[in-house]
Amino acid sequence: MDPGYYSMLRKGDHIHLHQMLKLPSYNTVSGEICIDFRRIISKAENPLRRLPGYPACMEGVSYCGYEQVLDLQTDSEQDIFAESWDLLQIRPKGTLYIPMYRSMRGTDHYEPAGAHETLRNSGGFAEMECNLQTIGRPTGLNHSIDRVTKWIFHGTRAKLGEIADLLLGWDFSD
Repeated sequence: MDPGYYSMLRKGDHIHLHQMLKLPSYNTVSGEICIDFRRIISKAENPLRRLPGYPACMEGVSYCGYEQVLDLQTDSEQDIFAESWDLLQIRPKGTLYIPMYRSMRGTDHYEPAGAHETLRNSGGFAEMECNLQTIGRPTGLNHSIDRVTKWIFHGTRAKLGEIADLLLGWDFSD
């Protein structure tokens, strides 16, 4: 969860967070933009749960999933941009697979890692992050609602391969 002064309310299985903030800008112009930021966090059920072979598919595999709805709004007349970011910090052990629609290039901010797809600093640290829809006067948008869902599976390479094939039609056996 990002820092800030949130009000928090639980409604059933959903956590509702809300904050009003003044966001300073230093990149393209100086000034500040007032933001109304709402976030709803809820559990994301395992997408495989309704498959006939679900118990066998999940044998030896653990799952965690969550969904966030990020609602960002401003009425500023200043030429300042704002956007939500989704960031997941992880301490990887083993191999991490991140299926993408397009090829991606990772960035190692701490030391040269060689091929960006493989980083073997034992007990290392990694982040998966993405910026979401930009709002602000220069974009013509003053409101965005983004939905981010994460399905995280942990298991052997073979089991993760089965799951990747079921969910994505993607075979990474090599």
